[in-house]
Amino acid sequence: MKVEETGLFQRSAAQLPKIGDLAELKGGPIALSAQKPVPEKLYTQKDAVYVLDFKDSQAANMEQFEKEKDALMKQALAEGRQRAWSNFSKA
Repeated sequence: MKVEETGLFQRSAAQLPKIGDLAELKGGPIALSAQKPVPEKLYTQKDAVYVLDFKDSQAANMEQFEKEKDALMKQALAEGRQRAWSNFSKA
């Protein structure tokens, strides 16, 4: 077995450093924290199995957030509208 650290990455990252794109992440972000350092499942890709373990977190870059806040709000609003339309059209 080979043990490696990915380094810091965003919770919502589609690709993880040193791992790449995990199809299983399409369902949502990895739910790891200091309170829950190990996920309830293993992640697989081709012939590899990944055991993830929370090591550390980093505070958000508030300066960058302020620059992107308007775009993030628009994105969240658009996603909310899409979910509402999807739910409405299924009914």
